[in-house]
Amino acid sequence: KELQQLAEQYEAAREAKKPLYLDADDLADLADWYSVKRKYNKAIEVADYGLELHPNNTPLLIEKAYIYIDCDQSDKARTIVENLDDIYSSESKIIRAHFMLEDGEIGEAEDLLESIEDKEELSSLIDVAYMYLEVGFPDKAIEWLNTGSEKHGDSEAYLAVMADSKFAENSFTEAEKLYNRLIDINPYSAPYWVGLAKCYYELKKTDKAIEACDYALISDDEFTDAYILKGHCFQQLGNDEKALENYEKAK
Repeated sequence: KELQQLAEQYEAAREAKKPLYLDADDLADLADWYSVKRKYNKAIEVADYGLELHPNNTPLLIEKAYIYIDCDQSDKARTIVENLDDIYSSESKIIRAHFMLEDGEIGEAEDLLESIEDKEELSSLIDVAYMYLEVGFPDKAIEWLNTGSEKHGDSEAYLAVMADSKFAENSFTEAEKLYNRLIDINPYSAPYWVGLAKCYYELKKTDKAIEACDYALISDDEFTDAYILKGHCFQQLGNDEKALENYEKAK
């Protein structure tokens, strides 16, 4: 809700062509919020606006690099990372490890991640786990997360990345249990409902997947992934008309 309000504030200011000062971390979070919603052009716009206010800010540069990764523009992301002044922060090491893993330098990447000073902190655990997921190593994401299970195992953020990791590992029943637990904690989270819907879809519980997508859309009627998945479900049921209707809403 805070990011939704921040987005409304940002868009109103831009439309009115009025200056709006936000700190770098808020702008990085907002850019990430747009990226999660697949609004990549808006995400890049926010990151660039942030860099106008906060030139050469490391979190904003790294966020911009991740957006380029999400857009399959890895070369642009690499250029940003290669030119970072900050090479010692956790964020910098994690994104550099991302490209090492892509290049097959697994040992070097693991050594770099081990050198993170605050690697036992929840934020570092989550960032490293998602980085492993992005490059297709769900087993390493889970292995990394397991090191913090005793300290952070009941945290909502920890459970969320573990659920995503279990899903990526094709452990759909385990992921389903985790998403249900997360929904008990936060019943208005569209990503949790879509995560649950994806589990149902893979487990061939198509009607339950559609129902979960509907709950996601109650929470956020612009959540693109819910429309796409709902379209897949109707396609699986042979209802091409409803499938197409949802695909159109996703655009």
